[in-house]
Amino acid sequence: MIKYLTAAVFGLFTVMCLGFNVYAASDIEITSFEQASDGVVSVSCSISDADDSQRITVVSCEADDETYTEDVVFIDQLTPEISDDTFSFEFTPADWVTSGKSYILRVGGDGITTPAELVVVYANGYIAIAGDVNRDIYVNMRDVILLRQYLAGYDVSLG
Repeated sequence: MIKYLTAAVFGLFTVMCLGFNVYAASDIEITSFEQASDGVVSVSCSISDADDSQRITVVSCEADDETYTEDVVFIDQLTPEISDDTFSFEFTPADWVTSGKSYILRVGGDGITTPAELVVVYANGYIAIAGDVNRDIYVNMRDVILLRQYLAGYDVSLG
């Protein structure tokens, strides 16, 4: 009886270990987002608690598809080189977007508890973060103030 109970406990433990994700819980933040003159967009991210084999998934869909299932226009999986808790990747939006539409760009992956997301707009061959007036990749009160100053006629530079 003990022999069967030990085998059952060992088998259950093995199944439980195989079923769990091997990656540590990680968070991702997009730290830079730039488009070169040839249209290629470079994205840099910071990641917490990653290991060398961390799998990253980049998904983009139309902005009204919050489930990331209906209007997926781009998906890529990669195992980036992670150095000092940062990694980067590139993509060419002209290959998969339609001018004048908004898209969600989501960077997540195995064991990522907090993926990073940006809403981007594509027009005339250029991609921009929606609402990011000063182009610092964050949409915040600085953008609101700059836009209000511009609309009031002040001489300001818009990213």
